[in-house]
Amino acid sequence: MSKLRIIITEAGVFRESVETTFIGDGANIFAKATQLHNSIYKNFVDGWSVSTDNGETTHAWRTLPSLTINTEYAMHDGITYPAFDQVENTTFQCEKTWKPPEGLTIYFGVQKTHRRVDIFLFGMYMERMYRLPLGNLYSEGRLCMGNDHEPNPYESLINIAEHALESFERSPWNYDLFTDDTSIDSTRLLFGWDEDDNQVFSNEWANGLYCVSCEMSNIIAESL
Repeated sequence: MSKLRIIITEAGVFRESVETTFIGDGANIFAKATQLHNSIYKNFVDGWSVSTDNGETTHAWRTLPSLTINTEYAMHDGITYPAFDQVENTTFQCEKTWKPPEGLTIYFGVQKTHRRVDIFLFGMYMERMYRLPLGNLYSEGRLCMGNDHEPNPYESLINIAEHALESFERSPWNYDLFTDDTSIDSTRLLFGWDEDDNQVFSNEWANGLYCVSCEMSNIIAESL
């Protein structure tokens, strides 16, 4: 099927012929598109960028303007920060919306094969990918979604991505994956609110980030 477009510019009038091929509609459109060739599709649908590797492994990712952090909080030097149950008898349950500081971009990603789905959360700062100092993240930036929120690998990629993001935004944070490298001290550098509920960042907040390199993070970085 071909379409003809007339383009009017200051330099004159131009005719452009566009050839299109119908590949499907609805949730299955990406599954069909990935059979064509290897590629990266930026802003493919509803803010999601996607990539494929001969249809074997597919990825979807998007930026997040903020994170909803539903967890236990504590006070330290007049600053409220996420404590993830780490401080006994001094914590309180709360939900706060956190926006990254200038220069830090948050990416939510999904990696899908025929049998497995992994969910990721990264921060990009100065053209490098990092893991945030939060408790639900493995060392490579992969999110622990819990047994009740495991994605179904047999759904379409975009459906998986949308459902994973909805589940992620609703789920509480905990400290199950906290290690010596991801400590409350690092969390305080980046996540804090003053008595007026204004966000505060340490001047050394970048020291709370941990460099990561995996297939998902590399694909996002290469697409920029």
